[in-house]
Amino acid sequence: MTKKLFISALLLLISLHSFAQWPCTAISEEYLKEYFKVTDQKVSKKTVFSPYQICSYKWTSKVKQYKTSGSLELLVDLDNQLSITLVKLTGDDPQKSFQGSIQGMNTTYTPVTTLDGEAVWFPEKNQLSILYKNHLIHISLEYYDDTIGNKHHCVVIAQKVLENIN
Repeated sequence: MTKKLFISALLLLISLHSFAQWPCTAISEEYLKEYFKVTDQKVSKKTVFSPYQICSYKWTSKVKQYKTSGSLELLVDLDNQLSITLVKLTGDDPQKSFQGSIQGMNTTYTPVTTLDGEAVWFPEKNQLSILYKNHLIHISLEYYDDTIGNKHHCVVIAQKVLENIN
């Protein structure tokens, strides 16, 4: 009896571990380096397993910026961050959980129709939230100071993440 219980617990842990890894393995440091054309900097990744999984990535980009006069060009370092949060919804009404999450953001949003599932974009937070196959996924990006560009990048990253959900 004890051996069966141990084996059952071990199998459960293995399945939870493989489930918990997928958003972090779907988006690797190498993928981000290639996608964002990070050539001379390292992309660091941190994974947190709490009631939900969070994968955070940080890197620095060299960016050309101009002084206020517009005549002096400077090359500056800009810190960037990507965060992917995955919540597996276990209740009877995932749509209700998704709507509660949207309302809990307490800010304006626009629907995103280019992804499978239901998705919304929060421009003030640079965050994309998606309901897909009983999963709630939040992808936020701080990359330059460009809300439209950040939205596009989040959608591309979301497509890659969604490909890995069964």
